Amino acid sequence: MEKTLEILIIPKEEKKREFQQSLKDLSIVLARSCSEFTFNELETENSISIIAKWETADQMNLCTNSREFRILAGAIKSLCDKTSILLNDKHLGNQISTLNSL
Repeated sequence: MEKTLEILIIPKEEKKREFQQSLKDLSIVLARSCSEFTFNELETENSISIIAKWETADQMNLCTNSREFRILAGAIKSLCDKTSILLNDKHLGNQISTLNSL
């Protein structure tokens, strides 16, 4: 069953450029372990949407436990003000650490 993870974030204003660069660099590696990986700037509240899709839960777990995903989670935690995490359109929470329990 396909898994779709959406992370909506609002970077700290003074850290936005740093976060965008980190995301751009990490997305190249993360895209290899997803069937789809995209990120887009949204006009709403100056936010960014990150969408990752996998064919199976096992593929998702491998990716979310990877070094690169942990780096992304750290960047989100330290460089962003707000976070909202959805898995298959179900809201999981507002803390990036929520992904540790998937």
